[in-house]
Amino acid sequence: NTNSTTTTTKMNNIITAGQVHQLLLGQHNHDDLKRYIECHGAPIDVQNQLIDSYPQEYAFSLLLCQLRGLNRDQRFSTQLMKKILDAIETYPIQQMDYCISKFHCDRNRKKTVETIIGEAMTLIFAFFDDFVASLQTGNVQAIQMVRRRYPQSVLYVDSHDFSPLHGVSCALNVDIFKYFIGWHLEKNPHGRGGLYGMNDSGITSLDTLIDTNQNITEVLEWLQNQSLLKSKDVDEWLLIHRAAHSSSLSTIEFFI
Repeated sequence: NTNSTTTTTKMNNIITAGQVHQLLLGQHNHDDLKRYIECHGAPIDVQNQLIDSYPQEYAFSLLLCQLRGLNRDQRFSTQLMKKILDAIETYPIQQMDYCISKFHCDRNRKKTVETIIGEAMTLIFAFFDDFVASLQTGNVQAIQMVRRRYPQSVLYVDSHDFSPLHGVSCALNVDIFKYFIGWHLEKNPHGRGGLYGMNDSGITSLDTLIDTNQNITEVLEWLQNQSLLKSKDVDEWLLIHRAAHSSSLSTIEFFI
């Protein structure tokens, strides 16, 4: 709507100018800026100002910004990412409370760093507010830092049995998709890359992968070569039937 467009335009001008303190003191509140950063990102210097001045308020939003690859100046800062993760470890309760209020995370989960990082992993590619994931969504460098610091986070499953693999399969940034598969196999060699984990709606990560009219034959062939997609899977998981609803003709032909 008009008001939303006007707010976004004002935000864009403010973020570009780096007038963070002026923004917080008068024109908008924390929630406005958090929403903007999570959906549209901000330059590195602005993110540094926020994590230095307001670590409790912005750590989770900035983590999403980094994992989604929304740095407006296309740079990545290892130092910034470290400060974000340090802030999450220092203020885990505040971050979890934000996850509960904003993203409807399970309030019964323990308010630990592991839960917060796991929730962030499931939200990287999630459609929320006006964020829309694309083939360019995702920052491998940021994800690698999470992997080194929290290696088990790829196995996280939220209260709706939604995993990081559900998200990355939906967005289909191919390089990051392959990275997540390899990471999952490393932590759970018998988990078949997390492709067949089912959420509480009965949808697997593989289902989200094939739920597109794009030609994903190259990805399916790669999975086949990794022995993660076999003819028996096509039969056992009724993949031709599942693909018939919304997959491309090339995907249906591949399964046949």
